[in-house]
Amino acid sequence: MNKIKSSLSILIAVSAISLIFSNALFASEEDDEMAAMQRQLNANVMNQPFDPGDVARVDAYIKSAMQKDLKPVSVAPTYWRPGYTCNYIRRYRYRYRAYRDCLYYHRYHGRYWGQPVVVAPAAVVVAPAPVVVAPAPVVVRSEPRVVVKSSSQTIRVEKFDEDALQDYYKGLKSAVKFMSMFSTFTPEQFDQMSKQSNGSQWWMAWSGIVTGQLETAKIELEDWPTSAKKEAWAILGNKITKYNKLFNKHRDSIIANNAFEDKLRNSVKGFDLVTEESLME
Repeated sequence: MNKIKSSLSILIAVSAISLIFSNALFASEEDDEMAAMQRQLNANVMNQPFDPGDVARVDAYIKSAMQKDLKPVSVAPTYWRPGYTCNYIRRYRYRYRAYRDCLYYHRYHGRYWGQPVVVAPAAVVVAPAPVVVAPAPVVVRSEPRVVVKSSSQTIRVEKFDEDALQDYYKGLKSAVKFMSMFSTFTPEQFDQMSKQSNGSQWWMAWSGIVTGQLETAKIELEDWPTSAKKEAWAILGNKITKYNKLFNKHRDSIIANNAFEDKLRNSVKGFDLVTEESLME
């Protein structure tokens, strides 16, 4: 009976590590495989439902941007076609930034991407005619004036990645799940799993989580202003602190387990977690 439970545990673990490993190998796939994965990712993003909470978020952004007279993004998304409105993005291609940029462009210019500039005729101002003593009637003539408003292409660069702490939180959760699943493996279980899969998958899966999610998010957080750090930590700080405790718990188990290769244990041992103190430095 114990052998059956052990084999079942190994089978579940192999499935889990294979799933984690497939994410970690994303960066090393051939160009055609990467393109296919990107198309699938785009499809998943496009199918995400519209978040009603984004309406207030967009309104706040537009109000602030108009006060600062920020130039809107002038380049439409690649899927944009003449005749589209922002409702198309909201219903079929929803992404917050594209939807926000569309609404702000329309609010700023009074038209959508690609629409021609509508030139309104200048108002006719009739100056008082001089008094002419003559039998002929007074005729007032005015020359039409054309006002053309043009805008040059605007290049917009974000000062910092607004999703960096959220990305770090997601990566931390993935790391804790990985560590909790395999930190208590016995040498016998490890040997059985190694026979069923490539032993290097341990390192590839772990390095993908660390370098692909946690480390890159930490780099982005370095450029965050202090005010943004405080605001974001007030929302996610408590959860991150709890996951940090779980991380450290499983870290000790993995370091003590000689069944894991040295470079994996050393990487786990030397990884610095984001804390409130380190974030505010």
